[in-house]
Amino acid sequence: MTLLCGVEENRFLRPGTLVRLAVKVNNCDMLEPDCGVVIRCWRDSNSEVFECLVAFVGEDFRVRPLTADPYLSIFAATSLAEVDPENETWPV
Repeated sequence: MTLLCGVEENRFLRPGTLVRLAVKVNNCDMLEPDCGVVIRCWRDSNSEVFECLVAFVGEDFRVRPLTADPYLSIFAATSLAEVDPENETWPV
């Protein structure tokens, strides 16, 4: 896992944004190995937090065919870290 500080920002993530799930450890975030693509993002009317529907595709965007079945899940944007396209390979 990669250590990353400051992911907590409540922000809109555009559909197509590459992300990893961030888990809080000692005030920094540990990035989970699964990569995902934001499908939809919206502001929850009750909590005012952005929530995102994410399609997770496994540990590596480059692997074709996928090594695991993709799955959908909803997470708060504050728990998602955007993947830097300079350091990750985009889907083919």
